[in-house]
Amino acid sequence: MMSKKSDRRDALLNEAVKIAMQYALSEDHSVGKIDEVLESVYRTLVKLQDEEKAKNQSTGLDTNQ
Repeated sequence: MMSKKSDRRDALLNEAVKIAMQYALSEDHSVGKIDEVLESVYRTLVKLQDEEKAKNQSTGLDTNQ
């Protein structure tokens, strides 16, 4: 079970890194493109955080300590 959680976290973090790397390798370094990349990375990390919160709430763990 822990492996599945770890695999999901790794997949989301890898996705965020892949998005950032695509930007780094692209020719378009405009402000609009930077905003788009940062928003994509942010959404991916928020998704990860939301999944962690939901998992912790379902197991009764308090993440606010």
